[in-house]
Amino acid sequence: MTTFNRIYRAPRFHLCVHTGNEDHIGFEPAEYRRTQFTFVSYGTGTYHAFTGDDHDVVTNTGDEELLDFRKFIKSSVVIKAKGNYRIVSFNSWRQDEMWQGRLLKQNEVEISSNHLYSVIVCFKGTFIINGKEVPELTYVELKQNKIYNIDSSNSFVGLFEEGYA
Repeated sequence: MTTFNRIYRAPRFHLCVHTGNEDHIGFEPAEYRRTQFTFVSYGTGTYHAFTGDDHDVVTNTGDEELLDFRKFIKSSVVIKAKGNYRIVSFNSWRQDEMWQGRLLKQNEVEISSNHLYSVIVCFKGTFIINGKEVPELTYVELKQNKIYNIDSSNSFVGLFEEGYA
C-alpha cells in the first residue's frame, strides 16, 4: 500500500492532495480538521465523521464530484478507500472560517463574485480565464464584482468564496 500526500499553500486557504491505494485507512483528529470541501478526482470510499456521540457516514460512489464537509470541521474522521483514489481537499487556515464552494458547470462562460475574497481552483485538467490557460492545482483570485470569461469545458474547476457577501 502506498499513499502520497502534498500540500499547496495559498494566503487564505490550502489544498491537500491525497493519492493512495485501495483499502487505505486514514484518520484525522478534530483539532486538525480544516477541510471544508473535497474534490474526488477518482476512486470510491467511505467517510466516517465522529462528533461527540454522533456518527455520520458519507459514501462516495462516483468520480469527479465536490463533497461538502463543512459540517464536519470539528469532527474526528476516518476515511476508508474502496479503490485507488485521488482527492483534493480545500482547507481554511482557521477552523472558524466558513467558505462557500461549488463546481463550475462545464458550460459556464462567465463567472463573477460579489464576495470580498474569492478564488477559482483547477482540480483536474486545465481551464482558460480571460484568454489565459490555468493548469491543474492552480488557483486564480477573483476581483469583487468583475466579470471573467471562462472556458472550463475540459476541466473541473471549483469556485470558493470566503465568508458571506
